[in-house]
Amino acid sequence: MLKIYTQEQIFNLEQSATSAKGNCSSLDLCEQMSNAFCAQFQRDFKGTHRIVIFAGPGANGALALAIGRILSNFNHTIEAVVLNPSGLLSDDCLINQRRLSQNQANVNVREVTTSFNPPIIQPEDIVIDGMCGIEMNMPFEGDLANVARYVNKMAKTILSIDIPSGLMSEDNSNNNMENVIKATYTYTFHGPKLAFMLSDNAPYVGEWKVINIGLGDSQPDKRTKYYVFSSSDMEELPRREKHTCKYDYGRVALIAGSQGMMGAAILAGRACMRSGAGHLTVHIPNGTEHIIHTSLPEAVISRDKHSEYFTMFDNAHIYDAIAIGPGLGRNFDSAAALEGLLCYYKKPIIIDADAIHLLASNKSLLNKLPEDSVLTPHVGEFDALVGTSSNDYERLMKASQLAVDHRVNIILKGAYTAVCSKSGRIIFNTSGNPGMATAGTGDVLTGTLLALLGRGHSPLVASLFGTFINGYAGNLYANDFSEESLIASDIIDYLPKVFKYFKSSDSFYGM
Repeated sequence: MLKIYTQEQIFNLEQSATSAKGNCSSLDLCEQMSNAFCAQFQRDFKGTHRIVIFAGPGANGALALAIGRILSNFNHTIEAVVLNPSGLLSDDCLINQRRLSQNQANVNVREVTTSFNPPIIQPEDIVIDGMCGIEMNMPFEGDLANVARYVNKMAKTILSIDIPSGLMSEDNSNNNMENVIKATYTYTFHGPKLAFMLSDNAPYVGEWKVINIGLGDSQPDKRTKYYVFSSSDMEELPRREKHTCKYDYGRVALIAGSQGMMGAAILAGRACMRSGAGHLTVHIPNGTEHIIHTSLPEAVISRDKHSEYFTMFDNAHIYDAIAIGPGLGRNFDSAAALEGLLCYYKKPIIIDADAIHLLASNKSLLNKLPEDSVLTPHVGEFDALVGTSSNDYERLMKASQLAVDHRVNIILKGAYTAVCSKSGRIIFNTSGNPGMATAGTGDVLTGTLLALLGRGHSPLVASLFGTFINGYAGNLYANDFSEESLIASDIIDYLPKVFKYFKSSDSFYGM
């Protein structure tokens, strides 16, 4: 998995590379990073452009000026503004300023130490933002804040180096976001920054790409708390053996549905079967079984004593995995029944939707969750469980702490869904698209998770695989049709394509 390094870890990586034991100077490292940046730029931006560069006095400014020199050799016109209010440029920045100034006639460099007279920025210009990097630890103010606001107002295309200037790489709780560059694109080094994973920061980060120069690869054992899960991390799914029966692929139970909410049970059940569960029992209110029989004939029905909502579930011990919550309702009797289930069933259980709200209504139930259980809240459900957060970073930290404290896995849904493990690791999912912000997609995810858990995957692996599979199916649909038309059932319909893509062997079924 791709690692997300903290600010301190990145400093250590770069210092190790440029120390006495390293194999390059800081100026050499700057040149290496700049060349990699420009190679990506040339792939993404065809033709020649007028490029306006804003360079700070430190390491990011040195990068910006080196990038300007390299791009000028590709016949781009370079207008570079070196922002140096303190009058002190770093050695690397000073050297790269001189190198750029000595370059061709298509380059103009000026240093600003007092009042800022902004350059004219035309709509077709590309602005490269190199004012400040990950060393940022306090909000922009004064001249730098004025420059950031000017660039945001005037520039149509902004490309930030490593991180948008003014944005802190992790926690922006105390930042003044009005003074942060709103990048159109960000080319980042050594892996994404934690801030990129948080929806609060999306308007500032824009579309990001990782420029890998191999520093992280040189220290493969370096541990971090944060990771990114992508298609390259999807291990081959185990194939079904010839001499097996349905019970070898998971005997699972789904407790779902209430009057007016039976669609959630159908979606979760269908997704469970399409994700490979061998035997599914759906526990639903008494008198609603015809709904499941007609829409999901493969499932076995378990009827509750009550005709409207969940009040009991017998023989839980016979199931390899249980999921509860889609369309369940929030009745007081259902909360009592959930408590009984948690006291009786000791295997990991998947808690979703209304079942999370039932936990929120009686937080002592958190202490009764079987170890390694999986909770799948969206933002509203999570806030109901632990209280409102002021921003996504605070919410993420709460989710991680809750997972550690109660020895469970929490799937905090979002654009980059975060899987928070009981060990404290946080792993972000990269599949999915905005079209999946529609009713029922969470129910589909629960069904897939239930199947994977029943198949014998560990709860953490089931969480990672299930989340990725769910999003990948959504991406396949959006690629064939559109994000706008996507509904939850479409994800289920595309699950077979996902499983075919990731299965471990191609079988030929001849005559």
